[in-house]
Amino acid sequence: MSGSTTDRFRRADAIFDAALDLPDDEQTAYVARACADDVELRDEVLELLRASHSDGGLLDGAAAPIAALLADSGAAADVEVPTRVGAYRVVREIGRGGMGRVFLAERADAEFDQRVALKLLQHASPGLVRRFLAERRILARLEHPAIARLIDGGVAANGLPYFALEYVEGEHVDRYCAARELSLDARLALVARVCEAVSYAHRHLVIHRDLKPSNILVTPSGDVKLLDFGIAKLLDDGEADDTRTELRMLTPEFAAPEQVRGAPVSTATDVYALGVLLYLLLTGERPYEVRGRSPAEIERIVCDTTPVPPSARAPETLRRRLRGDLDLIVMTALQKSEARRYPTPAALAQDLERFRTGRPIRARADSAAYRIRRFVGRHRAGVAAAAALVLALAGAASRERVLRTRAEVALDRATEVERFLVGVFDVADPYATASADSGRVTARELLDRSARRIDSTLAGQPEVQAELRTALGRVYANLGLYDQATPLLRQSLAQRTALHGAEGAAIAANLDLLGAALTQQDRYDEAEPLLRRALAQRRRLLGDRDTATAASLVRLATLMEQRNQYEPAEPLYREALDIYRTALGDTAVQVGSALNNLGLVRYNRGAYADAEAHYRQALAIVRQRLGEDHPLTAEVMHNLAQTLQLRREFAEAERYYRASLQAKRRALGDAHPSVTIGINNLAQFLTVNSTRLDEAEALAREAIALDRRTFGPRHSYVAEGLRNLGVVLRTKGDFAAAERALREALEMDRALLGEPHRKVATIYAHLAQTVYQTGDAREAVRLMRESLAQYRALLGDGHVNTLVTAGNLGRMLAATGDAAEAERLLRATLSRTDTTKSEHRRGYVDARRSLGEAVLAQGRAGEALPILAEALAASQARNGPDNWRTAEAQLTYGRALAALRRHAEARPLLLAASATLERQRRTQPRLAAAAAAVARLPES
Repeated sequence: MSGSTTDRFRRADAIFDAALDLPDDEQTAYVARACADDVELRDEVLELLRASHSDGGLLDGAAAPIAALLADSGAAADVEVPTRVGAYRVVREIGRGGMGRVFLAERADAEFDQRVALKLLQHASPGLVRRFLAERRILARLEHPAIARLIDGGVAANGLPYFALEYVEGEHVDRYCAARELSLDARLALVARVCEAVSYAHRHLVIHRDLKPSNILVTPSGDVKLLDFGIAKLLDDGEADDTRTELRMLTPEFAAPEQVRGAPVSTATDVYALGVLLYLLLTGERPYEVRGRSPAEIERIVCDTTPVPPSARAPETLRRRLRGDLDLIVMTALQKSEARRYPTPAALAQDLERFRTGRPIRARADSAAYRIRRFVGRHRAGVAAAAALVLALAGAASRERVLRTRAEVALDRATEVERFLVGVFDVADPYATASADSGRVTARELLDRSARRIDSTLAGQPEVQAELRTALGRVYANLGLYDQATPLLRQSLAQRTALHGAEGAAIAANLDLLGAALTQQDRYDEAEPLLRRALAQRRRLLGDRDTATAASLVRLATLMEQRNQYEPAEPLYREALDIYRTALGDTAVQVGSALNNLGLVRYNRGAYADAEAHYRQALAIVRQRLGEDHPLTAEVMHNLAQTLQLRREFAEAERYYRASLQAKRRALGDAHPSVTIGINNLAQFLTVNSTRLDEAEALAREAIALDRRTFGPRHSYVAEGLRNLGVVLRTKGDFAAAERALREALEMDRALLGEPHRKVATIYAHLAQTVYQTGDAREAVRLMRESLAQYRALLGDGHVNTLVTAGNLGRMLAATGDAAEAERLLRATLSRTDTTKSEHRRGYVDARRSLGEAVLAQGRAGEALPILAEALAASQARNGPDNWRTAEAQLTYGRALAALRRHAEARPLLLAASATLERQRRTQPRLAAAAAAVARLPES
């Protein structure tokens, strides 16, 4: 490669890397500055950036131009290696693979002493370039003591891409164990440490895909180091695998069935490789012998052949310890189906730890006899072995008889359920009925038909009735039809309680479903004891680390959140998130849902930066797992949009609002509360930004009509739509219609939700703003005081809602003669406002202007003037020169100048304010009238 071409590529690579560290909206401007007049260089870097944001991903876009440069240079596998690469002096080659060569190198620029493993690309194909760059980017996001650390990267003088890694002096893990004749416990401990490193990578959405002994080194001090992410996969990159390339590069003996078949990979793929590693360390052999076999033979062996358990191939001295639990642990990790393996490396490591400490492993069914055996194994000295064991085994035999009886009952129940479903669904079979509606029956009609037929078709089958009522109740609830779900779930609970008593796994599930349905109907006092009973039963029956327990925690936290009890809700959400992560792994759907829940409670507590971070993590997971149109993906996008709106990221917020609503409509149809919530929030967004108010009004009216059709005329969802409509109408200047809608919403929510309540406080505030514009200042102040009192009781003095409401009340008091009270209130409000938070800044600007007005109204114009000057400058910067809030600040500042007889300065400000507010007369009549009254000043 010529020197000029090399320099050009290195410059493009440096600018590209620097641009990627900037926010998206700043990247283009940076590239233009960095490339100066070099238009060709600018276009090359911008092309790389476009590729990095496209569906194909960064690496596909970046690989082709780099490969082309290498091809032009004639770079090949055996090209002479330079003695110096970047800041490093090459010492010797220490490894070579299909993608690159690895050299021991030393820092050569005298900055500091450092030895590194230097990896250089050696082929020019776009596929290998893409993977090389992928490895570099993946390593850049991983910082863990058991993963070799990325130190540097760039392009060598001869044009070869390279990166420098922490140099690890160590042995392959299998050789390390063999050379030291490590004990079984020591080997299991090593594997557990490898699991921890792989779990860390998974938490950062990276699947290794090539775990094998040569990629796992153990240092002389016994530390594990994970290497070689050359074919790793980013879970969130949306990039299709090149399966053929991966098959050439992976190691077949450690490849999972899905890799051999070319199917999508997941975190369970790495679990399989860990199972192979564990098998090797326990037996000294691999579970399969595939070396020298054809691809077809490899696929048959890996996908269809079940290996013998490790105990059958281990040395005689180990077979007894391996037989049973350890066999089961290894064979669980080696399951052909991903769903039947351990879901995460952490789960595998936990079972290894349980085995080492003599506790029951989770891979085995929890039979009574099994638990007793483990207990005796741990406490031999304290157990009167013969008598206790005989009694326990007798109890176990009795339990087995009970289980057989239950199995027979379950078989009978399944038969009855099958007959019932055939009877329900034959209406949809055109060959089973002569009805003209055959084949056109909707799912909702079948659901209603099922509910009606339970009593008549299954008389005398209470167990089957209870099971079907629970299932149908769950479906109704998922459709948002809580009124239909509730009676089914009540009947189901009553039947199960009569049959089995007040406690059991099925009872807890029933309590949980019924409590959740009642929560969605705002029947909190009925729901809470049911949800608390469900949680208590699941803790007793299943323990504190079961996913069903986590589901109960979420439902109880949701109720608390809807009651505005955010502080006690948050630890419940966090406990559920921890359970899901431990049991299912960091990229499970349940983890995404839990992060979304945690984001919501942080949002409601005013921690908007935290909320945004949780939502973005959740969105990366659910998009990958569920796709763009799943209801949960839509919900997370909607919640993220709300947070972005408060943080003034309006363009991105609108994109997410619209994408969320479209996804909800596709997935749920229009008759679902989640859809109407999305409609209302898009309308609210358009209103707040004073854009497309006709569209906002149409959306608000659509939401009200849909909610009335689904829930009836009096429901909190209907009230929410009325509140939203009132705000739209007020923004359009139709104050009488706005007041009617808001008063109807207030009356409805007060009756349904009680006081204090966040929704009620919000309506009070909007109603106060509306009547204030019509001239009823006394009523406006009364309503705003009520809103402030409720926000203080619910959220505290420092929450943004409380601060904004206090500022609005101060503004009204200052404008209506209670200037001294206004000043006290506004100074207290400003002392609690944090201007480093974007959501506080608008309230701060308005409160400063109102404080200046309150001081001015008490005859202290000189003191008011700098306060008002600051408020005016801040409003111009934040809201723009033509906004009515800026005009209000001009008006108040001009009045202060006039009070100081500085008429020449005051007059242009007052005239500008008057002109702006005259254009806003329909929506701001009170301000427009005030501006017109003071704009006529004497000439001197």
